[in-house]
Amino acid sequence: MLICLFLLPVAVLAQDSPARTIRRHTSVRGADQETLFLITEIMHVDPERTESTVLIEDETLHERFIYRMAYDLGRKRALIEFSDDSGKKFVRRTYDVVGAATPMITFEAASFSAKITEADLQQQKSRRALTAQIRETLDPHFLESLELMRFGGLRSSNAASPFYDTLGNVIFHGECAAPENAHEAEEPPDCGFDKAFGFACSDAQLENIAQAKRDGTTLKAY
Repeated sequence: MLICLFLLPVAVLAQDSPARTIRRHTSVRGADQETLFLITEIMHVDPERTESTVLIEDETLHERFIYRMAYDLGRKRALIEFSDDSGKKFVRRTYDVVGAATPMITFEAASFSAKITEADLQQQKSRRALTAQIRETLDPHFLESLELMRFGGLRSSNAASPFYDTLGNVIFHGECAAPENAHEAEEPPDCGFDKAFGFACSDAQLENIAQAKRDGTTLKAY
């Protein structure tokens, strides 16, 4: 379960750490350095919950998407979701990390819900049936956008790539390998970009960015 590998180390740290939020703004660029995607990853850590929210703007499709991974320490429950920026079109995966003898994984879309065990998910027949159900219920435009981003370089983003191992592996047919002609690049903080998704920077973050500009330095995280 990739979500465990990604979030549990952060969750352990969060137990004895104060709440904090860290942002990182990046892009995915093609072979000739054209911008394919702009991305902000927002990592929130507190004693009860860790969450990674990835804001994605497709510069080719001119569409926005939000990829979210969350781990609830109290309920020991993990959630993974990919949606458009309205939240009306989505695909979601939730499951209890510990506690159940046979943990059930729940997959959901706007008009679909199904439960399956991890063992069944590893069976080719069960996985193919689940993929068919999910694809039939997803909004056609949303599904087409996911397919285009799949081949458009999004997996080259460190923040967005876990989607392909946690949800993409049941949405798409075939492998989701990263393209060789795309790469991730660091970008300066962009609070205007974040605000357009509804995630405005705090006053403290704005001041840190302004101070870095005055000092002539570049923030990799804000």
